[in-house]
Amino acid sequence: MIATASHRSPVLVGVDRLGSPAAVQYAALEALRSARPLHVLHVVPTGDGWHAKIGHDALRAAVNRARSLLSTPGAVTGSLVRGNVVAELTAAAADAAMLVLERLQASQQRVPTTRTTAALAAAVDAPILVVPGDWVDDHRNVVSLGLEPTAVDEHAVRSALTLARLRGAVLRVVVCGDTPRSRVLDLLDDLGGDACDIAVEVVADPPPVALARAASASDLLVLGRRRPDLHGGSRLGPVSGAVLDDLGCPVLLTPPGHVHESGSLGPRTRDELTIQEVSPMNARPGDRIVIRSGLLGSPVRDGEVLEVGHDDGSPPYRVRWSDDGHVSLFFPGPDAYVDHPTVATA
Repeated sequence: MIATASHRSPVLVGVDRLGSPAAVQYAALEALRSARPLHVLHVVPTGDGWHAKIGHDALRAAVNRARSLLSTPGAVTGSLVRGNVVAELTAAAADAAMLVLERLQASQQRVPTTRTTAALAAAVDAPILVVPGDWVDDHRNVVSLGLEPTAVDEHAVRSALTLARLRGAVLRVVVCGDTPRSRVLDLLDDLGGDACDIAVEVVADPPPVALARAASASDLLVLGRRRPDLHGGSRLGPVSGAVLDDLGCPVLLTPPGHVHESGSLGPRTRDELTIQEVSPMNARPGDRIVIRSGLLGSPVRDGEVLEVGHDDGSPPYRVRWSDDGHVSLFFPGPDAYVDHPTVATA
């Protein structure tokens, strides 16, 4: 049975005193694309009546904007809470499928918001989508991925591959340093790189510079985050933090995935990463993998599971896609689910 939108984890959008129109629009499109409800949240300081009045107006405007894009009754809810913005949004994001935030240009900010965005990216485990305040959906048909071959975040790679495939876009993989291109291509191939068209760029520029350049010509930039060690710590690395300072396009920060070998958790094998970091999913040969479309009005993609990667039915899967008969190794992203054939009973 497929869960309805009302029973699925919501897309959460945190709005500021201006209503965060770009973030609300992106979050509404994401909720529509993934068939999830949308919840709009505004946080005001405790005991501040003036901010509460402004906040109510901002929340009302944001909810109305979202409802104009989502016509399904009950698809959009909103709430205003009092407290610390980072603490309240972190708590709310624990039950969300994604947290969407807006990042204003420096000239638009009354108080710099980079600290808030970075603090949330450092504390929240759910995917975070940060949208520039001046974002316009230009449809460049390019999804970019920042890849560090020495600490591969497989979740980020799989998410980028899935998003590029669903959008019908080219995946632009940016690698900084002197890693051989052949090694990068082999790594991507192992992770299902035949799912979409891929362009690999190995550059000598510092990562923030190279990623900023890629973002300026992309619809979306995908970056991984690191898994905190047993003593806590930030999920946000220095490169991702620098990218958030100056957004050239929306940036998706995937759930914390890669672990540096110097961390207290120690290094892990690829099989261990695959089992522990992919959302629980079980399939068997003959089941169907269904992926919701990333393009409004487009049909879902589906394919037959030919082989499973592990005895317990967990990914990856060898899938034959129904639209073109192509067979590829598939690592499910957040928009995929398994459709088990109904077994008739006597």
